[in-house]
Amino acid sequence: MGIIEKMNTIDPPEELFHYTTQDGLLGILKDDSLWVSSVIHLNDSSEYLLALELAKQELNDRKNKTDGEEEKIDCLLNNIKTIQNSSVMVASFTKKRDCLSQWNFYGKFNGGYSIGFNTNHLIQEANKQGYAIDKCFYEPNEQKQIIAKLINESLMEDFNIISEYVPENKPRTIVILATGGDFWKRLLYLAPIIKNKAFNEEEEWRLISCMIKSSSGLCFRTGKSFLIPYYKFSLGPKKSYLSSITIGPTPNPDLARLSIERLLTKYEVKQNVKIFNTEIPFRNW
Repeated sequence: MGIIEKMNTIDPPEELFHYTTQDGLLGILKDDSLWVSSVIHLNDSSEYLLALELAKQELNDRKNKTDGEEEKIDCLLNNIKTIQNSSVMVASFTKKRDCLSQWNFYGKFNGGYSIGFNTNHLIQEANKQGYAIDKCFYEPNEQKQIIAKLINESLMEDFNIISEYVPENKPRTIVILATGGDFWKRLLYLAPIIKNKAFNEEEEWRLISCMIKSSSGLCFRTGKSFLIPYYKFSLGPKKSYLSSITIGPTPNPDLARLSIERLLTKYEVKQNVKIFNTEIPFRNW
């Protein structure tokens, strides 16, 4: 993860699940890649702002109580302003293989799938490509502790608080300086995994880009009201990343299973992948 400290120390499960549609499943298996989308363009983009608001609150509280660190605190507050519209790329997973709320949202009760991924393989590929995999935090007290820890460590660092200066020997030159140390990068990484407690049922894990990525390789897909930027995250060979496929609620479970068996045969991975049908009954609501 480079200079960005890994904030989460919880060991991931052996298998992580990604819920998707028929088109999503076909695209993943065809390209051996996963779409990693700009978090501020997703449906739950407001979640991205939660960590920033918590950081603002903590810094402002300290500013009112401290004596001597006001300049450093103001510098970190300005850092938050600069990353407000910055974006990291994320893809979502869960520990739950067969979850009603996930089927409802991703599968639309019409041919959805839960793809089981080998977590160790995902982590290896993430490390190669500048990503990390971490569990989301939902409990408000835990979130505040994490933010406070980040701010404590940042304020202990010796970092620039002035963003620019004019050298004495070059009066017509303005030198631009990075301010706030690594605070903004670490907060940018934390933001996608600080989520509202109302969503704790999801038990979400996220694949997160650990740096601002260049426009090289940037793709776009259609959204409900605007285009959504994304990158393709390479998954490597199917026999390494694919563990299982669970078929979502459908009025034709036997035919759906037969289709998956033939799909896996086409890609020569049938013997290595478990196939499940959901235990949740189909309801055409």
